Formats: sequence, structure tokens, C-alpha cells
Amino acid sequence: MTTSVTLESNEFRNLHNALCELRSYRAERKRSGKTLDQIIDQLEQSLAGAYRQEHEDFQRKSDHYDALSYELQLTASIWSLFEVADLTQPHAWPGATHLTYDCYQGAPVVVPIQGDRWADLWCAADQAIRLSGDRHHVYVERFRPTDQDGYLALTTGS
Repeated sequence: MTTSVTLESNEFRNLHNALCELRSYRAERKRSGKTLDQIIDQLEQSLAGAYRQEHEDFQRKSDHYDALSYELQLTASIWSLFEVADLTQPHAWPGATHLTYDCYQGAPVVVPIQGDRWADLWCAADQAIRLSGDRHHVYVERFRPTDQDGYLALTTGS
């Protein structure tokens, strides 16, 4: 879960009580008023709001990524860094000028980065993946600085 969620006081209280009951159940090795099914139901009800918030956050991000992918005509890659909520914001490496991609097949690819936004990194990643010819590892999963100044390395997944 990459979303920050807020629990209502009654959700937290129910989670805490269910955890206490599970501890008691474990310690006594016998049923202490509630069955495991009832305790699990209590936990699920307490987490329902957090799950809803997480789902809504995921959907909001997915819609943003899809719209930007369409707008920028990114056809070779899929954004998979859900920690980044807004790709129009500056990325974490303002001095980055090039992206390197050691793809799973063929020679490494180096492409320029044309700006300082997350979307600019995605454009460079999309270009690098396209140039690599690898149509299997298309999920943009990570960027990390290399030993060479101004260069970021791209990690992809399938």
C-alpha cells in the first residue's frame, strides 16, 4: 500500500480491540467469547475505510497516468511508480540530463532527459524502452543515480 490513509476513531478502536482479542485467543488457546470468524469480520469492517481510501487513491493516480500517457503519446511503457502522485511535478534529480537503460536484451540505451518533471523522466524511459526493442519489460519501476554525473539508470519490470 503506497497510500496514506486515515482511520476514524471507531475504526482504530475496533482494530485495537480485535488485536487484543486475537492475542487473548492465542494466549488462552481457547475461544474467549468470539470466534475467529467474528474477529476477522471485525478486522475487515475496521479496515473497510482504509481500503476504500487506498482504492480511490489508486484510481486517481491511474487516471492521471493514463491521461498523461495519452497526451504525451507514450506507447512503449507503463508507469509503475505509484509513490509519485503527480507526474507534472519536478522529479527528485534536478541535475539529471541522461537516462541509461541496461535492457534485458541487447546493448545499453542512453537517451536525453528533456526537463525536470516526472513526466519528462517517463518520456525518456518510454524512448529508451522503445529503442531497446524489449516489448516484455515495459513497466517503469525505478530511477536511480549512476556513478556518472547527470545520469540516471532506469529499472523496468514485466
